[in-house]
Amino acid sequence: MRAVPSQRSPKPARFIKVYEDTHIIVVYKPAGLLTQPGPDRERGTLLSQIHRYLHRKAEGRRFHLRVVHRLDRDTSGLLVFSKSALAQKSLLWQFKHRSVDKKYVAILEGNLPKEQGTIRTQFVRNRGDRRRGSTRRKDIGKEAVTHYRVIERLRGATVVEVQLETGRTHQIRIHFAEAGYPLVGERVYYPGNSKPRVAFPRQALHAQSLAFIHPLSGQPVQFTAEMPADLQELLEGLRKRNAS
Repeated sequence: MRAVPSQRSPKPARFIKVYEDTHIIVVYKPAGLLTQPGPDRERGTLLSQIHRYLHRKAEGRRFHLRVVHRLDRDTSGLLVFSKSALAQKSLLWQFKHRSVDKKYVAILEGNLPKEQGTIRTQFVRNRGDRRRGSTRRKDIGKEAVTHYRVIERLRGATVVEVQLETGRTHQIRIHFAEAGYPLVGERVYYPGNSKPRVAFPRQALHAQSLAFIHPLSGQPVQFTAEMPADLQELLEGLRKRNAS
């Protein structure tokens, strides 16, 4: 099943429903929208938007909306939420046991040397500069595993498909930045004191596909979301530069 996001609008970012039944709801989250409130108790998050949507639809009936995974505020793409206790338990088990297939498209600065590969490190909350990242110590942290393959090479940039084996916070952004190929638009983890070579207002990362076992039917389901307009425009600009 495919979601096609619309052009950006000055109105507050709104989710797009991709699929819904009595147990799950799959949505497209635009960039700029928090998945759920943080310590500052932000309003207008994706979770609150879906809650309001389901509340209007339920007409007084109870529902069990729960977050089972997240995307960064400035990452666009697909998310699934549980609507029942059964779905919550099943989806959390699938994420824990790494059986959910999550694929992303990322646009990196620089020319990634390998056509495909795996980045495997130990993640810690503070790598020494008060930021999340990798440690060389094997006795601390949590394993973070990122698989990738190159899908397009451009002048000064590489487009990759990324498959997460683990789902650590900011995993894709950190792994490629630490490798020396930060995402276009990266700010927090941009390496060293160097300046970005490609201007873009957010990290160029999109959660393109999501596949898992449906909690009730036991059958595999898969959903896809096309790249949003801002990333398409970024690619078009890089391709024009490539052709000049």
